[in-house]
Parts: sequence; C-alpha cells; structure tokens
Amino acid sequence: MQEYKVAVVGATGAVGVEIVNVMHAHKFPLVSSGDYSVPIMYASARSAGKLVDTPYGSLTIREFELSSVQKCEYDVIFLAVSGTFSKQYARELAKGNALVIDNSSALRMDEDVPLVVPEINSNSVYDGCKLIANPNCTTAIAVMALWPLHCKFKIRKIIMSTYQVRYISFRSSFYLSTFILKCVTLKKILFRLRVELVRRVCKNLSMDVNNNLAGI
Repeated sequence: MQEYKVAVVGATGAVGVEIVNVMHAHKFPLVSSGDYSVPIMYASARSAGKLVDTPYGSLTIREFELSSVQKCEYDVIFLAVSGTFSKQYARELAKGNALVIDNSSALRMDEDVPLVVPEINSNSVYDGCKLIANPNCTTAIAVMALWPLHCKFKIRKIIMSTYQVRYISFRSSFYLSTFILKCVTLKKILFRLRVELVRRVCKNLSMDVNNNLAGI
C-alpha cells in the first residue's frame, strides 16, 4: 500500500482538527516511520510551538511558512484556512508534487480547479491535477443524498435553506445546536401528547354519545 506524507494547514481550527480525527479513524496510510508517521500540523505564529492532543498523541504545531512547507515535499496538503489565505498560497503550494485540497470557498468557482465530492465526481480530478476544492458542509452532505435521486429522476431544481451560527466558537455552536435539537425534540413530544389527549377526549365523547343513545 502506498504511504503518504501529509500536512494539515490550519490544524488548530475546527476543520483542521476534524481532518486529523478523520484521517486517524479511517487509518489513512501515512509514512510508517520517522517524523512523517503522523500528519504535520501547521498554523499561525501565534500557535507555533504549542502541543495539541490528537488521536496520534500530542503533536507540536509548526508555524506556516511557504518555503519550509515546500521543502518538505509532502504528498498531500490539506488547507483548513480562510479564503484569503487560500487565494494567497494554494496555487503556490500546488506547484510542487503535493496534491493540495482546499476546504475554503476561495477556489470553488475557478474553472481550472475541480470541485469534488469523491463519492460522486472523483473522475473530475484529471491526470496531473494538483489542486482541488470541495463544496461547503451543507452542499457536500446534501448532494450525497440527492445524487442517487438525480440519477433516478433527474432533479432540475433544489431550494435549500440552512441556518448556521456565526461569530461564536465551534464548541459553543455545538452546544447551541444540541440545545436546539432538544427543544425540537421536546416540541415533538408535546405535540404527540396533545394529539394523544385529543384522541382520548374524542374517544370518551364517542363513548358517552353511544351510551346516551343506548339509553333512549
């Protein structure tokens, strides 16, 4: 099995953390020994030198510098960064041997950059392609369900509304989402209780009417 040297740029953010977790969970084939037996994690100068807990153990964050990343000759570089960062560095990183996978919105509309959901259109990654983008989380999840429906029925138009929390931490967003889910669940329970109450009242009324009719 081929082994890979992998870098994650933006490794301290929520997306970067999840990339590392998924790599470990799916046993992504990293180089079996040496420094590259774990994903190399890059972030800003503010985070450089910090130890972070990962499924691979405690890893040290490195400061991102274009020249130093290029010298490492990675096979795969994940960009879990802002669109501004990707516009500045993604194409430069892709000039080397690495396949650069950008998770930002910066390159999604660029005609020369395949926009890929692997389970659906991995064949759009042409020979020699060194830079690919992926859609945002809502789209990536939605098309996984819509693709087989489209293949069967030819969907022409989808209207989708999403409600996402901004300007708060990932952890706060998680707790808020959990709270909303609990509220929705409680609302469903209360609705079912009301339906059951109405059903029983109607049943009792029906019995009373039948009893009255029987006594006439």
